[in-house]
Amino acid sequence: MGDLSKNFGKKEFACKCGCGANKVDKAFIWKLQYARDLAGIPFPISSGCRCPAHNKREEGRSRSDHLTTEDSYCEGADIACDNSASRFKILSAALSAGFRRIGVSKEFVHLGNASHNPQNVLWTY
Repeated sequence: MGDLSKNFGKKEFACKCGCGANKVDKAFIWKLQYARDLAGIPFPISSGCRCPAHNKREEGRSRSDHLTTEDSYCEGADIACDNSASRFKILSAALSAGFRRIGVSKEFVHLGNASHNPQNVLWTY
């Protein structure tokens, strides 16, 4: 049980550098929760919020969906995934939920909702 939604909590979205940054956009969380409900499987967060310093260390883009500052909220997350069946469920649910920024790797699926970034894009890592 989470404090952001039924299945997501601030702790799992906190910046991995330990700075405590965890400002997550509410609309993003609602959409992510909807996708998780549609998929019917857990969505373990491997990367949520990133402060500017951590985003740079991760070689994230300057306008990353993950980026959290005093003036901006995180609108992206990487969902840990290591098999094709789960990856398919996540992708299908994400598209049905309205995500238009998706990245796919062998270890995770990125779902982004930042309107200031290009939409209707799918990339690989």
